[in-house]
Amino acid sequence: MECLLLTGDRKLRVEAEDHEIEVHGTIWVIESLVEKDLINKAKGIQLLESLKQVNSSLPFEEIERLIRLFRK
Repeated sequence: MECLLLTGDRKLRVEAEDHEIEVHGTIWVIESLVEKDLINKAKGIQLLESLKQVNSSLPFEEIERLIRLFRK
């Protein structure tokens, strides 16, 4: 059975990857919503900026990369 795991838990992510389960997090969700035109780029930027304020464990480089991409 194929599945995808959506989590922000680092230990769970590692365990899933050890079992070759595809894992994604909040940043991926926002990027996917923008790519599928379910939210506009401005909303995506707003959500990413909010993430930076509430979760210091996220990869800020990836967030900044997406913000730059969405601003184009």
